[in-house]
Amino acid sequence: MAGGDGVTGETLDSLIKEAYGSPEAPRREVERPDIKPKPAEPVKEPAKTLTAMTAAELLQSDLPPRADVISGGVLPKGGLAMLAGQFKSGKTILALQAALETARGGAVLDFETGPGRVLLLSGEGGPQLLKERLEKMISDDMTGLDDLLLWWPTESRLDLAEPESLAALAEYCKGQKIDLLIIDPLIRFNSLDENSTLEMGKFVRGLAELRQETGAAILLVHHTRKPNKGGGSGAAEARGSTVLHGEADSLLMLQSRRASNDFTLQFELRWAEEPPALRLGLDPETLLFGVLGELEGKRKLSAKKLYDLLREAGPSTVKDLMGLTGTGDRTVRTYLKELEAQELAGYEVPERGAWRWYHLPEK
Repeated sequence: MAGGDGVTGETLDSLIKEAYGSPEAPRREVERPDIKPKPAEPVKEPAKTLTAMTAAELLQSDLPPRADVISGGVLPKGGLAMLAGQFKSGKTILALQAALETARGGAVLDFETGPGRVLLLSGEGGPQLLKERLEKMISDDMTGLDDLLLWWPTESRLDLAEPESLAALAEYCKGQKIDLLIIDPLIRFNSLDENSTLEMGKFVRGLAELRQETGAAILLVHHTRKPNKGGGSGAAEARGSTVLHGEADSLLMLQSRRASNDFTLQFELRWAEEPPALRLGLDPETLLFGVLGELEGKRKLSAKKLYDLLREAGPSTVKDLMGLTGTGDRTVRTYLKELEAQELAGYEVPERGAWRWYHLPEK
């Protein structure tokens, strides 16, 4: 659990132990929300007064430009991203590659990074597997490794559903000036029910406070649901409550057929136009992913391209268009609204409760 500047991962362990008290103390049950509906817990004390800013004042204000930890809006500074995929799909390898390249100030696939200091919380595999993978990835190049901090569970527990763990982690991140926190996988660091809207609402509020207090961006590594016959893409496939998906600034969906070294990565971004879905290859010697090209049949979306696609494919649902373009729900709906505003597209609902079928206007 080595860190930079002579500070080891034991510092985080000591902060956790201090937060929880004696290691012999019995584990406190996580306080779960009541099953009865109740108001959301505020992040801060309730406001006693309210001050608003006019739109004119906002536009004239001197706000700094938005910055990214991973460029192209893939992971904004202080933002939240989720990397999701099936078991054994390569998520952990890609997350470790992102950690290494961010610490070095290199590129993650085709996306430039900060650079910045990184803390990787590794919940699976332990130090032996991490060491073996890093040895392959670095190829004897030690550049940036002092800015990549690693932690895995030993004697201390780290449960981000508990305020003690959040406080210890926040203090460590501030002390180490962490720019990117990677949590791999989410299930190893969260004892709350990921399918509960109330419990995951509490969890994401904790993450929001952590990001606000430390300024660090967070990359969550998460699992997807088992594939279904209908396919699908984007956040709908990620496991658990949609509260987590809605909080994320970026969603990255990794799919794989590892036997044929066939990987695809799709994006849903809040702050930037989504890049095309990418075909990836994994080098078995270096354990590094590389971009082989854009996914065949998937296209970078624009209003004009969506118009052309509707002309070619005929009436289509949002889900159909997501599958054809390799983009997410938000992007497809944004361009559909643009086409509707220009009276270049419309929709019909065949029966009550059915999907909307979008089409070009009749001539």
